[in-house]
Amino acid sequence: MSSTTPPGQDSGARDLRLLYLLTFLFIGAQGNFFPLWLRHNGWTATELGWLDGLRYATVIVMPLYWGRLIDRRGDAVGVLKWLAVAGVVGFLPIVWSVDFWVVLGTMTVWAVFRVGQIPALDALTLSRVKHHGGTYGRFRSWGSVGFIAGGLLLGWLVESTDRTIIPGALAVTLVLALIIVWRVPSERVERRSGVKGWGVVKSLLSHRGLRALYLSAFLSRFTQHGLYGFLPLHLQDLGVDDWAVPLYWSVGVLSEVLLIRNTPRLFSGRPTRSILLVCFVVAALQFACSALVTNPWLLLGIMALHGVSFGLWYVASMEYLGAQVDETQRGTAQALFQIMAFGFGGTLSAITAGYLFQAGAGELMFTVAAAASIAVIAITWIVFPSESATPGAQAAPRVDESRTL
Repeated sequence: MSSTTPPGQDSGARDLRLLYLLTFLFIGAQGNFFPLWLRHNGWTATELGWLDGLRYATVIVMPLYWGRLIDRRGDAVGVLKWLAVAGVVGFLPIVWSVDFWVVLGTMTVWAVFRVGQIPALDALTLSRVKHHGGTYGRFRSWGSVGFIAGGLLLGWLVESTDRTIIPGALAVTLVLALIIVWRVPSERVERRSGVKGWGVVKSLLSHRGLRALYLSAFLSRFTQHGLYGFLPLHLQDLGVDDWAVPLYWSVGVLSEVLLIRNTPRLFSGRPTRSILLVCFVVAALQFACSALVTNPWLLLGIMALHGVSFGLWYVASMEYLGAQVDETQRGTAQALFQIMAFGFGGTLSAITAGYLFQAGAGELMFTVAAAASIAVIAITWIVFPSESATPGAQAAPRVDESRTL
């Protein structure tokens, strides 16, 4: 280690934890209540699907740009600061307008900058863990806590006032995160400014394990990600009150926290492929039960499976990526992961989910997701190398940059 500071005890680690907390506080509040606010203002399920689809479409292009910028500058914090500023400015028009075209345009522009923040934060955290010790999961679990708190706090505000408070509360959360970003100390890494971006991409994609990881990530999000935007509407259709909607995600994300914090103990030494297969089997079970169950209290218990279907999947993927990719290429590797998973996968998933929900509400949407998850299991079994590195394992040899363009 390059530092004698106990991991997690210095102010930089504290600020990182706060940043994860606030970043996901926003995501939790937005995920639970932004769709309800738009539906309250007359938006259809199809329009909601296209809104999410265009927002995720920015993930197809922009993360690679932000990732390469981080790698060239060797300063994830500097990039993160300006992304946070632009994100606040870009979101503000939503506070004053619910017009379809205004919201659609504003959310798309806002997402251009927003999509770079989590990859930059993850890259910064992985570098910090390498230099100062600790585990990625310990930092990321604070994001899960923030997700729970965001939904519950905004739910309390909505019950105390009404739904008109939703966009203003989301904007305040972005401002608080911006304040913390400017407190985070720089974590310098070696720069590779002389290597062309497409050369690094080609080099990364020549790695069989990374190709399999990216394909698995795309299939996972294509099958699942669009469902999240429509879960609040599904719960509302089942008769769940606004204040109780965050309880469902709280159960799901609490299971995330427990798994993430115990990943090294529970899954160390297990092949990544095996962990991913377990995640997809659980996802198929989760969505099949969600399609069949109409009792809201039973559905609350089913949400605990989210800790495996998303939380364990994400941590296992990040640990594998961190083990396989050299630090100087990690920003680009993170960007490719975001593009495949939340860009291509998220865009197609959101638009498809919108049409499925419009046609047959939650029952049809979850049934299709359960069937698709079975196909994901089969494909992952075939393409993912059985000798995959495990979470917490030693890093594999770096991707060779001598083969770049």
